[in-house]
Amino acid sequence: MVILCFLTSIKGFQFKKRTTYELQAYVDDCSLIFEILIDHDVVQKGIGYSPLEVTAALSSSDMNIAQNMKETMQQSNSCFLVNFEGVILVELNRKYSLTLALDMSQGCPKSDVWSLLRRLKSHHPAQAQKHFPSNTIVLSP
Repeated sequence: MVILCFLTSIKGFQFKKRTTYELQAYVDDCSLIFEILIDHDVVQKGIGYSPLEVTAALSSSDMNIAQNMKETMQQSNSCFLVNFEGVILVELNRKYSLTLALDMSQGCPKSDVWSLLRRLKSHHPAQAQKHFPSNTIVLSP
């Protein structure tokens, strides 16, 4: 199933001393805010490093290595999560207690954005007005 949504916040992010990332987030499809688990491969693709590489770099005695990884993680957070606008491919699977995000594609057709904006305004009128003034809309490339 593919959903068009906004990533609203991060619930939890586990990576230290692990072989896989565990990233839980909240998304809003303008009909419901729900929690998803973002697949390890999606997170690793966004960050560019495995959890073990991140953990090793952050705990390095070389301050340059540790600082570079902190900056990489901050950039990933900003580019990959905070500014995400697009389409998420999700899987409803009994193996996981949460909906699993298998792919996240930045950007979407302008018609889909207008449809999402109309749904947002009808379900969350005060929030839509605050975040999306009626005369502007910004689309990611």
